[in-house]
Amino acid sequence: MTNNSPLYDQIEAFLKDQLDAEAREAMRQAIAADPDLAREVALRRLEFEVAEALIANQIRAQLHTLRTEPPPEPPPDTTRTTRYRYFFWLIAALLGIAAIGIYRRYAQTSLTLPAPSPPPGPSRQTPARDTSPLPQARNQSAPAQPAPASTSNARPLALATELYQRPQFETLRSTQAAPNAPFEAALTAWSNQEYAAVLSALRPVSDRDPQHLRAATLRAHAQFNLKQYAQAAVGFRAVADTRTMPWAEEADWYLLLAMAANGQSGSSDFQTRLAQLCSDSGHPFADQALELRRRLRAGQ
Repeated sequence: MTNNSPLYDQIEAFLKDQLDAEAREAMRQAIAADPDLAREVALRRLEFEVAEALIANQIRAQLHTLRTEPPPEPPPDTTRTTRYRYFFWLIAALLGIAAIGIYRRYAQTSLTLPAPSPPPGPSRQTPARDTSPLPQARNQSAPAQPAPASTSNARPLALATELYQRPQFETLRSTQAAPNAPFEAALTAWSNQEYAAVLSALRPVSDRDPQHLRAATLRAHAQFNLKQYAQAAVGFRAVADTRTMPWAEEADWYLLLAMAANGQSGSSDFQTRLAQLCSDSGHPFADQALELRRRLRAGQ
């Protein structure tokens, strides 16, 4: 039988006749039905009897010593020490009784190991801001450092990346273009999420190319996914300001996301463009713009 504190207390109460009649009868029946419990009760009873006998003998011996063997007359310089000798023997006897009681009461207290603390998480480093002049919207293949997520820009950046949806440019493939044409190579890299390769493939496309608006839009999206938000905003603004449909309307929305991610959500240009898009109920991205404005205001 495994010792535990509740069972120990119940056995002690039974042996000391501290249970009521119903509990005592139930304990008797349990002892009769469980040999292990009966053996445990017998051991506890023997332990109590031995302990009580030892304590009684020790107290009797100490009291007898105090009565029959008075200490010899102390020398003159030990009078103060001898004055408390009788009290010492009495205190020693009481401490012996208390020690036995404490041992019997807490002998079965189990130890609980503390839970291990979790390992510290990895530290996060904020990238440094790129202070070099912004290049032109076209022909940008060199990766640029993203703007750091400062305390004031953390929410707009998170909101912009959350609302951004990756377009399916694969539907824009031309059936007449050669397989190795720059735009076709850029679309292949886009489908493989190789955004730096997209910028490299679009480098030869000029403003006189019939597909230059498609190329500019694809380039800006690649820059956004590379976290080059300032360059992406330049590209989307160039397409939006042409007012050539359907590229301009899509660029209106993604320009707002790029500006917000770049920490420009408080600029007058951003606020003006956002208000115009929200007020144009016929714009395909009007609902998204209203949601962006609502969540930006909620975070202020």
